[in-house]
Amino acid sequence: MCDVPVNNLWLVDIYKNHIWQEFRDEYRLSAIKEKDVVYAYEVASVPEQADQDREQPQNEGSQLVNVVILHREPCNKRDVVKSKSEKLMGTPILLTIPANITVMELRLRILDQMRLVSTTEEDSENIPLKATRKKLETASKLPIYVTDYTGKYIVPENYSENNIRLDDDAEVTNIVPGFRRLDSDSATKYVLDTDDTCVAEALEEPIACFTIDWNDTDAIPKGWIYDEDRFVIEEHDSVRESKGEKGNGKAVHLQDCLSHFLKPEQLDGGNAWFCPKCKEDQNAYKSMEIRRLPDVLILFLKRFEHTGRSRTKLQTQVDFPLDGLDMYDHLADDIKSKGRTKTKATGSTIYDLYAVTNHFGNLGFGHYTAFCATEFYSNKPNSGWCEFDDSRVTSEKDPKRICSPSAYVLYYRKRSK
Repeated sequence: MCDVPVNNLWLVDIYKNHIWQEFRDEYRLSAIKEKDVVYAYEVASVPEQADQDREQPQNEGSQLVNVVILHREPCNKRDVVKSKSEKLMGTPILLTIPANITVMELRLRILDQMRLVSTTEEDSENIPLKATRKKLETASKLPIYVTDYTGKYIVPENYSENNIRLDDDAEVTNIVPGFRRLDSDSATKYVLDTDDTCVAEALEEPIACFTIDWNDTDAIPKGWIYDEDRFVIEEHDSVRESKGEKGNGKAVHLQDCLSHFLKPEQLDGGNAWFCPKCKEDQNAYKSMEIRRLPDVLILFLKRFEHTGRSRTKLQTQVDFPLDGLDMYDHLADDIKSKGRTKTKATGSTIYDLYAVTNHFGNLGFGHYTAFCATEFYSNKPNSGWCEFDDSRVTSEKDPKRICSPSAYVLYYRKRSK
């Protein structure tokens, strides 16, 4: 499908703008939950293959290293607390680089990636594409911190207690090839150095992680603002088909949507439930039940989706009945068991549609129209439908137009006995 060898695909779950977990070959498919945002990165080698990949010396030109880049969110100017933000933003970037380049060359490549996800207040040519002196100066200032996949500051993998030196002031300083130590009141941090240290010497693991601190406005190129919409991921035809987009995929029925909405959901990972008895996070299940049916039932169809950088409108065709929507099967089991018949147990469970709100456009802008059953406001049974579009009202003679991929909100009324 993507012409990339399986051994060079790294499947990870992106959660809160960082790599939450990876999915290894031995994992069951059930490990991927429905709400997981799964990215497949093309890498030189996945972590579990590191031993095989190290059969060659690290300093050979054929050896490749993978570098994950996270983005630290700038502080909100309205924040009362003046400390730097620790939140991440955007979607991680992954670079595959030769292991024989220098850490300064790595900085230049990271700068090029920052250009792709930034909007600039000035002409982007103020920082040349080629490695000129100005570009070198800009790259050397970038706040590139050593972190783990969650953005937590860590000590570099090649750190050793034996790497010490005595400077002119007789103070002991840790020396870590390829990195520079920064001491602050909050924590000891390491940044990528600007010297000629070989990447193979600095990065001992096949996949390393750094975080760019967009808080440091003095080090970020002037006028550069992170903009995740600059880096759009194109969806494959199979993705659009699975979403049921018009002309490419399958429609779903409203009854199936309701069943899925009421299905028990496991809370795990960052959504785990904190148990007040054992004081630990548990992979619990949450569920919802319908115990009483209202006279008016309003259903919102989820039409907008946020997945990493992607912000899309779902054009899935949802087939819904204009009359005769039966909600009996969605009631709680104990409610249904109270009577032998639907009417005795719950009263009427049948609903008829009387209005639909439509949305045209996307997440950033759009236009709303509505269909409404004429009998709802004229008290004339079976008198048809009307379409409301701003100040224009027209009669709608084709009921098939009412059930469309633009349907956003459905309004049902319980049928009287």
